[in-house]
Amino acid sequence: RASLLWGHIASRGRLPPPAQRLMWDHLVRSSFMLLLEGFSKVSTCSTEGRSLMSMDLATLSSGLVPDSVKERLDDSFPNVCVPPSQSRREDSMRYVDTWIKVFFFPEEDAMNWIKQNRDQYHLDHSISLIVAKIPPKGKQIIALKKKAVMDVYNGEQVEFL
Repeated sequence: RASLLWGHIASRGRLPPPAQRLMWDHLVRSSFMLLLEGFSKVSTCSTEGRSLMSMDLATLSSGLVPDSVKERLDDSFPNVCVPPSQSRREDSMRYVDTWIKVFFFPEEDAMNWIKQNRDQYHLDHSISLIVAKIPPKGKQIIALKKKAVMDVYNGEQVEFL
């Protein structure tokens, strides 16, 4: 769908190239952030599930490569140029990939990562890293772990449970 959006943006000729580049950049970044948002809503996740998330991420990233976008547009928009290659695709992919990889960390290491990266990731995303490892029946443990992550975001010294 990103390819079609680029086709419409670039084919109309109403936007100057800098505006087109800005729109593409926002579209790419938003796509990755939406993927992260969806991943973070998974309440419990196995190691295999996280591996599938990595595959989904790689598929999204490869689909946003300018040549891939142009290839998909050739039938519908044959005269449209390739989208800008200087987008934040690599940075955005790395951002989501790092979040996925933290799931594989032991809890203490994950909590240390959260402490070091609390200014870069949304609170809900960090909480989901910790609570997704807890079985659904552990509601009291989930509440304690959520509080610990919230305390980190509030700048408090936390001893992780």
